[in-house]
Amino acid sequence: LAFLEHLERLQAQVTQARQTPHHCIRLTTIHQSKGLEWPVVIIPHCNQGTLPFGENLTSEQLEEERRLLYVAITRAQKELHLYTLKPHPLSQFLQEARVAETLQTTEQLHQQLQSDPQTWQAGDVAKVVKDVASLGFDRYFQQWWTVAPETQAAIAHTIQRCLRAAQQQQILHRLGLEEEHLEPWQAIAPLPGADTSLLDFPGLESFRNRAQPSATLANRDRPASLASNLLGNLRRQERVQHEKFGLGVVMAVEIQKINSEEIITVNFEHAGTKRILITEKFCTLQRL
Repeated sequence: LAFLEHLERLQAQVTQARQTPHHCIRLTTIHQSKGLEWPVVIIPHCNQGTLPFGENLTSEQLEEERRLLYVAITRAQKELHLYTLKPHPLSQFLQEARVAETLQTTEQLHQQLQSDPQTWQAGDVAKVVKDVASLGFDRYFQQWWTVAPETQAAIAHTIQRCLRAAQQQQILHRLGLEEEHLEPWQAIAPLPGADTSLLDFPGLESFRNRAQPSATLANRDRPASLASNLLGNLRRQERVQHEKFGLGVVMAVEIQKINSEEIITVNFEHAGTKRILITEKFCTLQRL
């Protein structure tokens, strides 16, 4: 009886400890972390042979390992730290993502966004817009951007003024941008209808004076679309099949210029809207 009472007291202490907020380090496996989140997450040994685990994996096994790493990195609420052992090769998942280049671009973007948007030149705007698009940050800025609303509006308005001025002067393409690059910034904070400061923007003159590249050269130097290579000439509103999500309709095709990958936005009949990653080695979509 005394032993049972002792076990009950231990159970009560464990229950109380779990319910009491406290600072600690929790060691867990990726599988056990599913559904949980922490302010800071540290993932050690992000090397080939550990993530992914093993050698000579099939495509299905490799994709399962990729999903596990995705689970791990999305457990972080504020900070994510990835550690590697230098004598061992970097995880192929991080190599494919060009992690060093991606982190550098992210840091440059962060620093630019900390500056006063009223001081931005057209080149600054073009780089911000292209970096946000290539990193796939559009949805982040629309839904989870935590800066003050007035700061969001100031940045979004500056970008729209620059791009609209470039549109009016028919030099938007010389900035390396298209009309759809306006959409996420309009969603954040549309320009007031009475705004008349769209005739010009600081720094646009340097783009006006650039020589127009010949169509032949532009087409010859443009990299082939992964979606075109793997799926044919995929366009908006075309129907596709996904092995997990089923039938859907293509809503957008985004080229990730940093890592030569593409994101296909698909509205699935039973799974809603999903963003599907296409790489040179992996494609889960089938054109119908």
